Amino acid sequence: MGSPSGSLRELYSEPPAAWSFVPISDRNGSSSSSIKGPVPDSGPSYQWSARPRPNSIYELSSDLNFEPSTPNAVALLRAAAASVILQYFSAAVENPWEVGKTLLQVQFVPRDAKAIEDLEPPEEEEEEASDDASSANEDNYFADETAESSSRVNTPRPVDDRGYIVRQSVSDSATRPDWIIPPGIVSGVWDMMKQVIRWKPEGWLGLWKGTATFCVRTFLDSSLQPIIHSTLTHLFSTLTLSRSPGIFASSHPLLLTVSSNVATGFLLSPLDLIRTRLIVQTSHPRHRRYSGPLDALNHILMHEGGFRGLYLHPQLLYPTIMDTALTPLLSTLCPALAARFLRRLTGIRAEESHPLLWALTHLVGACASLLVTVPIEVIRRRLQIQTRGSAPPLPACVEVRRRPYAGMVDAFYSIITEERSDLPLRSRRHHAHKQTHTRRPSRAHDKGKGKEVAVIHEEEKEAERTSWLRNTGIGQLYRGLGMRAGASVIIFLSVFDTISLN
Repeated sequence: MGSPSGSLRELYSEPPAAWSFVPISDRNGSSSSSIKGPVPDSGPSYQWSARPRPNSIYELSSDLNFEPSTPNAVALLRAAAASVILQYFSAAVENPWEVGKTLLQVQFVPRDAKAIEDLEPPEEEEEEASDDASSANEDNYFADETAESSSRVNTPRPVDDRGYIVRQSVSDSATRPDWIIPPGIVSGVWDMMKQVIRWKPEGWLGLWKGTATFCVRTFLDSSLQPIIHSTLTHLFSTLTLSRSPGIFASSHPLLLTVSSNVATGFLLSPLDLIRTRLIVQTSHPRHRRYSGPLDALNHILMHEGGFRGLYLHPQLLYPTIMDTALTPLLSTLCPALAARFLRRLTGIRAEESHPLLWALTHLVGACASLLVTVPIEVIRRRLQIQTRGSAPPLPACVEVRRRPYAGMVDAFYSIITEERSDLPLRSRRHHAHKQTHTRRPSRAHDKGKGKEVAVIHEEEKEAERTSWLRNTGIGQLYRGLGMRAGASVIIFLSVFDTISLN
């Protein structure tokens, strides 16, 4: 019992504000789960395990901090360097295909072009050289030298004022410079890439000409186009007294897309011009015109009319506007038209309930738009390699038209009426050699070779007269169509894979 003088109020104490459950360690160092009692604390304390923020810059580092109050210059520089490196490597992977497509588009193949003889002798001729050596020597021994000398007539070739022989045909191998790839020996982008690798002045490095310019152009295009799109949205909404820019953007999506792409393409058109000329020019050290993009820009500004000629020359301005306007316009309209045609044909709304059919309509629309955009691209590339003002002609690594085009209409008409599309051109000697060596003839059949070769020559002449591709240059307008269609198919397959996974 307590003392009578004491009071229970003295034994009262206020309960603690918070309870803390802390394991108590015994003498052996092991934690004990027994709770001895409440431990008073001055206030609540919270300890949170901070989870590192996910890094949005390609997961390169976990210590990047982009808080507005604490700017990190090192992290920003690291992110910018990573973006530039990835952009350059992606451009380096894509550039060889662009080089092959550009060279194929600007190559001039006239109708009177003949097949170039094989650059390397066939293996069968080397194998049978020893077998036919004796018979060839006997024929040469009994040959009439007077008849051969009389048949050989040294016809003089026309020369210019300085005494140099004037080249009259692109098929003349004797007057063709050694840095020019013979025309008509390839028919596709992949074949042109292999020919560039095999050609001595170009080699493997020839596939990466203009890579830096292409990388800068791609980076600026992806950066400037959204900014210009937003600026035009606010400008047009103000001029048309729209309630908000968002309402105007939703009601006029096609206008803003086309106008922003045209403005971006116009501002970056000098980079397209420089990149095309760097690709087309020869890599021969003695005949190379430009040493780099800055040197090319300096030459163009000095000899071709300055910035006015760089931007506003009709041969550069009109193709740029048509190319940059038609590409986004048709890429938007053609899939919508294909979806509407599918809806009328089957009654299915692909954009609402069939994502696979909607992706398929995009593929069909993209391939259909290439029928218009690829010829415009070919004409633009050919006009870009033409020098103007006091600049001399560009020494190209492929055959180009010696007479310049007057404009887009003249280029379109000249390509159709002057060039041929039946590529690659096969030499008659190679074709006859292939036909006569499919079977190993004996010496008893050697006399019939001449008749067989003559029959083959007549068949080739008849095929050339009846081939419509030989008499039109429509195929020249669609060089690179297969590569562009293949890229659209790859995009469709990636979308199909994503849809199937979901």
